[in-house]
Amino acid sequence: MILGVVAAVMSLRGEMRLLEKASWMLIIALLLVSEFAAIRKSDEQAASDRKKQDESFELVLKKEDESFKQTLQGFRDETTHATTILGTAQRVANIAKTNLENLTGGDSYAYMAPQFPTETGAVPLAIVNVGNYPLTGVTVVATDITELPFKTFPSIVVGTLSAHAVRRIDMFLAPNPEASKAPSVWLLSR
Repeated sequence: MILGVVAAVMSLRGEMRLLEKASWMLIIALLLVSEFAAIRKSDEQAASDRKKQDESFELVLKKEDESFKQTLQGFRDETTHATTILGTAQRVANIAKTNLENLTGGDSYAYMAPQFPTETGAVPLAIVNVGNYPLTGVTVVATDITELPFKTFPSIVVGTLSAHAVRRIDMFLAPNPEASKAPSVWLLSR
């Protein structure tokens, strides 16, 4: 700024002698050198400040990176722990489901199946568990619905029927020679 003022004053002076021109040029040159030195010093100071800021930012970045790595490791540990808990919970749920199906029979069901006839012609009956789970509290109740009132035979308590089990029960189908209409068999119970 001082350089600009000196140059303005010099231009307003009008006609100057050689010594006066040389003095003004020397003053301008000194001010110009001084200005360059100030600019260089300012640039060096700015570079030094920038270097200090970069070092500070680098330190902050290192701390943040370290903190992030610790957080990430903590997250990994928690994820591993949660995965372990989830796996355990799934195993417990599967065991509970299996136990419940063992208690209730799951999707197992039973049906009556005729067996090979005896020498008297009576056909023994068996109860069959179709399924992977045992059936508990099984009772067979047979009813003849061909005539009114319906005839109910004594119940047969089977109890527990294992998975895929076939168990003969004390009930037979026998030919009914007295029947004039269908069916031609009747149920015998011992």
